Amino acid sequence: MNGLGHSRENISFLDPLDEGARKSLEQRARWVRHKQGETIIDRESESRDVYFVVDGRARVVNFSLSGREISFDDIENGGVFGELAALDGQPRSATIVALTDTLVASISPDTFVNLLRDHPDMAISLMRGLAKIVGLPLIVGPVTVREPGRFEGNSIWPLAARS
Repeated sequence: MNGLGHSRENISFLDPLDEGARKSLEQRARWVRHKQGETIIDRESESRDVYFVVDGRARVVNFSLSGREISFDDIENGGVFGELAALDGQPRSATIVALTDTLVASISPDTFVNLLRDHPDMAISLMRGLAKIVGLPLIVGPVTVREPGRFEGNSIWPLAARS
């Protein structure tokens, strides 16, 4: 099966790793090929693994209260997802679906955190990516405030969300 080493140009997040570290990561990774339309991660899943798109494309989606799919982002070859759950230990916040036949490699949260500790430049790159997400302008749907900190109605969605 293709390894991370075969996709060096595709997964820029892993650029700081030397050949030995890449091979070690490749051996620890779990490799799964998903068919087009297949769910890779389900929202609220207890999984905390981090995923690398080695080949293919995936989409980050969520669903409105009425069941309408809301697409947040498409993850291309070389993309990384699942890092939030690995870092904060919380359930997944979105569903990831394969847009094409997609090969992903996943690593455990412990492996991911150790990778960030051993390679601070990767941690900074990750923080920059997360800061871009946090900095997105937000739109707020109809929300009712029942009491401080408790809301009912639509969630707050990034402006980049598409229907």
